[in-house]
Amino acid sequence: MHAVAATALLLTGGLLVVAATLGIGVGLAVGVGARRALAPGTRRALAASLALVSLGAAMAVGWTLSGRYLGPLDYLGQVYGLLVPLQAVLAVAGALGGAR
Repeated sequence: MHAVAATALLLTGGLLVVAATLGIGVGLAVGVGARRALAPGTRRALAASLALVSLGAAMAVGWTLSGRYLGPLDYLGQVYGLLVPLQAVLAVAGALGGAR
């Protein structure tokens, strides 16, 4: 969803909503799947880590689909700028909230 919104639809600010939604989805999945198997702190750390990995993978797909004319960090900096760390913060916040 992130890669489609980023490359096909050329949304930028909307990616903040997509990142938060991604984090919530990952958090809910981890929360439901590991409710009894993991302690709450471990469950939240796992959800936050998986949300960041998912976001990174989505950004890598977006970079690949853009033609890879720039390096990955240059691409992210020039196309999205400060939206990249904001997306990471929102994805982690969503994951922590969803993994309760």
